[in-house]
Amino acid sequence: MSSSRPQFSWHDWNQWHLGVLPLLMMFAALMLYMFAAQRVGTWSAKRTVSFLAGLIVTFLATQSIIGCSIWSTSVTT
Repeated sequence: MSSSRPQFSWHDWNQWHLGVLPLLMMFAALMLYMFAAQRVGTWSAKRTVSFLAGLIVTFLATQSIIGCSIWSTSVTT
């Protein structure tokens, strides 16, 4: 079985595919989280850092070449 995956190139690292809907959803999640954390008052900074790290990972997985290359190869196969 041969793989139809395109050959990797270092040039690919600067390929970003920004989608408006995913960005708006991540921004809305951030705003809701900050609003809720502010209302609680005694919210742990570790929780906020963990949430922000999760948003960064989600952004990279959905908007960078990492997520795009997986998506494009799964759609074509």
